Amino acid sequence: MPAAAIVPAVIMCVFAALLSGLGFWAFTSAPEGSNPRTALIFTLIPAGISILLAIITLLQGKAGKLAAARSTVTIAAIVAMLLAGGAGGRIYPAMGGQKRYAEAKEQWDRSISEKSRPDSPDARKAFFESMDAKDHDTKYLVNALLGITGASAAACLLLFATRPKV
Repeated sequence: MPAAAIVPAVIMCVFAALLSGLGFWAFTSAPEGSNPRTALIFTLIPAGISILLAIITLLQGKAGKLAAARSTVTIAAIVAMLLAGGAGGRIYPAMGGQKRYAEAKEQWDRSISEKSRPDSPDARKAFFESMDAKDHDTKYLVNALLGITGASAAACLLLFATRPKV
């Protein structure tokens, strides 16, 4: 089997492992009240596609069809590029949400310490809604999106650089 097919397939597998790890990390790091299943869906589907494309690339390389292997590597690079764009586009809004949460939490803690508000889950939820903020910390989301964007951008560049020559 030519190394021209093996190298991009290995990159796809490493990329899939990184995505899976980031997805499971975000899932386990998510605080109560968040929707951590989205992190798994957003990472495991592209990871599965990457593994599938790696297998196809290896099979085509073994059969000596380097033009077809080049096409599957290109598709994998495009998947990584789309994922980088999708995750990267969510970073700024997620950072804004994190900032609003931090400001609202500071005001909530101050009002509770001054005993100017009732300390109940419903009052807390209503207060955070009035501040246009989530009632849970979203730092895990910002970090996961940064990791997904970085891994995807790196995988995209590496895959384009290692496409089999025909």
